[in-house]
Amino acid sequence: MINSTDTAADQSEYTSDKTQNAGHESSDKTGAAAAVKTQTSDHASAAQTRAAAIRERIDDTGFGCIKVIQNKGSGYGVDAVLLAAFAAGETGAKGLKTRINAPDSANPDSCRSDSDSTSKKQLESTSGKLQQLRIADLGTGCGIAAFILHHKLGGAEMTGYDVNANAIERARRACEMNGLNQDIVFICTDITDIKETKEIKETKETKETIKEICQPAGDSSDRAPAGLCNTYNSYDAVITNPPYFRRTPDEPGAADPNERYIARHETTADISDFARVSAQMLKDGGHLYMVHRPDRLADIICEMRAAGIEPKEMQMVVPSAGKAANIVLIHGIKGAGPELRILPDIAVHTAGGGYTEEILRIYEREN
Repeated sequence: MINSTDTAADQSEYTSDKTQNAGHESSDKTGAAAAVKTQTSDHASAAQTRAAAIRERIDDTGFGCIKVIQNKGSGYGVDAVLLAAFAAGETGAKGLKTRINAPDSANPDSCRSDSDSTSKKQLESTSGKLQQLRIADLGTGCGIAAFILHHKLGGAEMTGYDVNANAIERARRACEMNGLNQDIVFICTDITDIKETKEIKETKETKETIKEICQPAGDSSDRAPAGLCNTYNSYDAVITNPPYFRRTPDEPGAADPNERYIARHETTADISDFARVSAQMLKDGGHLYMVHRPDRLADIICEMRAAGIEPKEMQMVVPSAGKAANIVLIHGIKGAGPELRILPDIAVHTAGGGYTEEILRIYEREN
């Protein structure tokens, strides 16, 4: 069962940091979670000790053995989970699973450590050669969408970007705890500092240098230099869950924004910036997957087209059948021709108040 506070898609001002995550439940109901209980990990032990000391919590997500580190009193919500499922192709969109030459059942991220084989090696041994996708997550926060998408795809090379140094530091520790450091990197930078400079494009020779600078071992307040983290025209896909609300200078919290305010409001970057940076990072024909609010849809479509990303698929999320949508999922392709396909709505709740079969399937809670 998913906790009723976890999806909360029927709230009028739903945001990703507003709800508890759907995986924060008793995990001994699944075989994967049982494996977690029997595994002793120095990384997990150290992370748990630190979390207890600084008002954090470590949650089982319910997606394989993936854990996430979050502030106590807040957590990721259904929008991040739906973004990952949408990008994977689980909700009816043309998702990234079709780009991988491996079956859906090949899922290598179950309770492994950095000393284990990487996703790519494990998949190659079970299902032939893997087309390793390169995916960016703009506004990654605690890294939850990146972790879930990695799980659903059975592996990918991913980079999460966020302006919030504390969130990035938590994401890095969770990445180490999950044994995914070989596949996922988290970089603290404002997306407006990701410049369109071809000379900074990563190569095999520069990748470790960039990783060392952009992911320092010390204080995550060491922001990556402007432009250094650019990987121009080299990503297969970008996923993003941008701040939903415009910044109003006179509203409470605007003068001295805290983490929650920054996660919810366009403090340093708006939809235009997210679309522009996504376009410069994507290869020609690359895919952008975004989750946002329907009341910003006109802005989203206009800015995507202005950046050269054509909206191709759109899907609304409703609290229950017959109610107005409060989440929108949109998929665009860089350089594609015009034609927008409207997918069936996703309803979170049934008429009786429980969760729909589709939500349970997305959360991998099917019996």
